[in-house]
Amino acid sequence: MYSTAEPDPDRGDPAFERNVNEAESVQTTGFEAEAMYHNLLELLPDTVVFTDIRGRLLYVNEAGMRLLGGDAGLIGQSLWDFVHPEGRASAQERSRRLLRGERLDLVEETLVSRDGRELYVESSSIPMQYRGRPAILTTIRDVTARKKAHEEVDRRERRFQEIADTAPVLIGMSESDGSFSFFNESWLTFSGATDENLLEGQWWNDIHPHDREPFILVYHAALDRREPFTVEWRMRRSDGRYRWLLGTAVPRYGASGSFSGYIWSCVDITERKEGEIELLGARNRAEEMARLKSAVLTNVTHEVRTPLTVILGFTSMLRQGVRPEYKRFVHVIERSGKRLLLMLDSILDLAQLEAGALEVDEAPFDINDAVHNAAEAARPLIEEKGLTLEVRFAEERVTAQQGHRILSRVLDYLLDNAVKFTDRGSVELAVEPEKDHVRIVVRDTGVGIDPAFLPRVFEEFSQESTGLERTYQGSGIGLTVSRRLLERLGGDIQVTSRKGEGSEFAIIYPAVAGRSERSVQQPSIHV
Repeated sequence: MYSTAEPDPDRGDPAFERNVNEAESVQTTGFEAEAMYHNLLELLPDTVVFTDIRGRLLYVNEAGMRLLGGDAGLIGQSLWDFVHPEGRASAQERSRRLLRGERLDLVEETLVSRDGRELYVESSSIPMQYRGRPAILTTIRDVTARKKAHEEVDRRERRFQEIADTAPVLIGMSESDGSFSFFNESWLTFSGATDENLLEGQWWNDIHPHDREPFILVYHAALDRREPFTVEWRMRRSDGRYRWLLGTAVPRYGASGSFSGYIWSCVDITERKEGEIELLGARNRAEEMARLKSAVLTNVTHEVRTPLTVILGFTSMLRQGVRPEYKRFVHVIERSGKRLLLMLDSILDLAQLEAGALEVDEAPFDINDAVHNAAEAARPLIEEKGLTLEVRFAEERVTAQQGHRILSRVLDYLLDNAVKFTDRGSVELAVEPEKDHVRIVVRDTGVGIDPAFLPRVFEEFSQESTGLERTYQGSGIGLTVSRRLLERLGGDIQVTSRKGEGSEFAIIYPAVAGRSERSVQQPSIHV
């Protein structure tokens, strides 16, 4: 408190000096507090402004200067001038409500800086004193980048939904926990349900009961591994019918790279699925028919082959006992019987190949021996036509691991063919070992094959001469069966020919050459 005594003009009054010192100290403390408060506001990253009751700026911190694009000249300017015209009236009303003592929440608004930039901000205001005068303290946070990012996300989501809704396929979106969060219009139309009902899980109930568990197993297995996957299932359509769907699910990821779920695209494959089922049934029926045909042909062949074998057996006996002028008839019977037998064997082999029932003998055999036996079997026919047969064996033993019966059948057919199409000249049979296989060549000097027909020579029932112009008899399946038999063993057959000069058929057969005690003694045979 102040003293009432008169002051001493010479030495001064102690009480007066104490009062003066206290007043100066309080004033200094107030200045220091205000300076510290001012510095604190300058360090804040958000904008801080003081405005009077009319909205005029009394103070703007450094962050506010940068935000509004000004300098000290901002002081005295109305803050409302920086508010977007569409929100200015609302901002003024909020100031009046604050001065009446109302409490206001955080608001979002748009400001326009001096350089014309639109700024999205969040602001909050409270009434308080500024240097002893009523004022409003407003803090402003710039959220322009966040707002634009959200707008871009919203724009992309709207664009995605527009594209998805116009797509002719069913499109959905699932979350990382497996639940669905979006179905496009095609999906809603297909199911006949509302978006809310599907999101609540109704679409799970639309899955066919037999497919539900397999579908869930596939889905959750892929979900655990975060992998793309495809799945087929039946789902009930709005008309109550179940349709086959093929769904493809691709993982989607958030901005941070974390797994967010799947994007689904599903197409109706009912027609394709029904076609596959029909094709499968047709294939099963065809396989059954092939097995039946093979069985019938086997039985028929057996029934014809048995009496034919008896006939051929008796012809060899007749040849010894008939008069010379009748021997040629016996030869005709024998030759025709053997050709018929060869044709029956070819038909049987073809049926077994088509049915997948052809059996291959697995015992190893000598190629030279097989060629020698085939040549001996063909010798009577060759002698009868007055042709020359030349056989050249390999100088070493050539061993094949399987298919002795098949190779003999092919050699019989090629030799019969060579004799049939050769009226004069010779037939040659040669064994030519190579690195990992052997070439068995049958050459003749017969009529040859026209170049135009050569590409079709291995087709079923194809013959160069047909109809009334047909010169040579035959079924047209011998070469077809021969090639397919050899392919069954990993081999092949090749042909070269010149019309009027003869033909050459080369069998390519898997075999291994090597010297042995069983080397063929005679290198060639001439008839």
